[in-house]
Amino acid sequence: MKKKVSLRLLIVLWAAFSQMAAAADGGKVDDLLPRFPLADVVGDRVGNAPEYRLATGPLASLGSVARPEKEERVSGQLTQRSYEIPQGHEPREVMQHYLKELQRLSANILYRCEGRGCGRSNDWANVIFKRSFLYGLDDYQQYLAATFQAEDAVYAVAIYTVRRANQRVFAHVELVELNDAKLAPQERKRDLIAINEAELERLNSLNDKLGPWLNKVRAKPSDFQIFIASYSHSSKRTDIENYEHAADLARRFRVFLTQQAIPSGAIRLIVVGPFADEEDFAESASYIEIHTVKTGV
Repeated sequence: MKKKVSLRLLIVLWAAFSQMAAAADGGKVDDLLPRFPLADVVGDRVGNAPEYRLATGPLASLGSVARPEKEERVSGQLTQRSYEIPQGHEPREVMQHYLKELQRLSANILYRCEGRGCGRSNDWANVIFKRSFLYGLDDYQQYLAATFQAEDAVYAVAIYTVRRANQRVFAHVELVELNDAKLAPQERKRDLIAINEAELERLNSLNDKLGPWLNKVRAKPSDFQIFIASYSHSSKRTDIENYEHAADLARRFRVFLTQQAIPSGAIRLIVVGPFADEEDFAESASYIEIHTVKTGV
């Protein structure tokens, strides 16, 4: 005797299939940018984005509306995926994980910020990403926007990490497979200069090393965004002391750059401190990196 398939069973099967399909589509993020170890997926969404607004600047409030100071408008297939990070890890660690993955893909970082330099976490969570659970502490947030090429396609990506007041840490990734190559990585150029602490102690002698770079940036400062990443990993200091030491190196170097007629608004500080892999300190225990992103075409 044939049994009649109930409507309830059909609904359950349809829902299960829809969830599996969404997970498979959302998995594209993990395929290109593997998640932080042991992170749990807490949200997925896939769809077409005819006009996606990629934030490439901090958020500012215009009246009652928050919006990025700078943005790129692109179109393509949008995949959004959110993660909860295992306890004991900080947003900075998670962002470092994604930075290494982006470096592997030879990505171009269009914009990066941390802490209050990003704006208000409430705005990132509820206005930009529309995920209320991403609302966390302003001092413990990280954001970056980048582009890269993979599998014969061009992608734009936005990554946000944050720690909430209850100490839970989340990461959110928005990946757009672009319909055109408007933001193709080859159109963006990035320079990297490393300076160790011994050189930083002799700032006046840095002109020889930085002369050509300074001349290039001073010629048209509006075409460049400068990121100063600072590191410190001395066994004689605690992690907090190393972080503060790295922050001091970055601040001193920013003063030096402004004295060289580099606009302060073009300079952003990224303090890493001791929170990087041991191999990153093979050549020097304390140093800074100057990352110069050409924003003009």
